[in-house]
Amino acid sequence: MKTRPNQEIRDTLKLYGLTQWDLCKALGIGETTLYRRLRDELPEDQKQEYMNAIKKLASIN
Repeated sequence: MKTRPNQEIRDTLKLYGLTQWDLCKALGIGETTLYRRLRDELPEDQKQEYMNAIKKLASIN
């Protein structure tokens, strides 16, 4: 089965019960921007930034 680009980010959000909107707020970007960026695999540094934001949100919740 083919996985979607940035599946790790999507799975981690789901694991912690967070939405993409939560991630948008944490990163200070709009929903449309996030959806557009997640269409294609992110560069590794940007992916790490997103994962760090998710982990920070998860520790708050």
